Amino acid sequence: MPPERVRRFDHPAWIHDGVTAILLTRRAATVGVAPAYALARGNFRRKTLLDRMVNLPLVLPPVVIGYMLLLAVMPTGPIGGILQDWLGVTVLFCVPASPVKAGISWVFRSGLRQWRM
Repeated sequence: MPPERVRRFDHPAWIHDGVTAILLTRRAATVGVAPAYALARGNFRRKTLLDRMVNLPLVLPPVVIGYMLLLAVMPTGPIGGILQDWLGVTVLFCVPASPVKAGISWVFRSGLRQWRM
């Protein structure tokens, strides 16, 4: 096989995807265990509210989540405007912010319901 046709796993895109996967797996484990345990074992006042927040991804399409996130982090949006004014940072379409964006999408799409019994 010619060398130009061999896929290399040290390409920045592969490294970026691997780092994103590791960070999101850690976030899923740390963020998901407490609400899952509370819903499975606990009996508290706001259990219905927490249950609805966990099940929200079933009715909220991914396109809506992406659009809301885009509106929030653009330089004229509420989060993007603060970051632009205070820190001089633009997070719209930048590589270091992709684990955060993917994590937000994960919370809304698959959420914490995967640990619910």
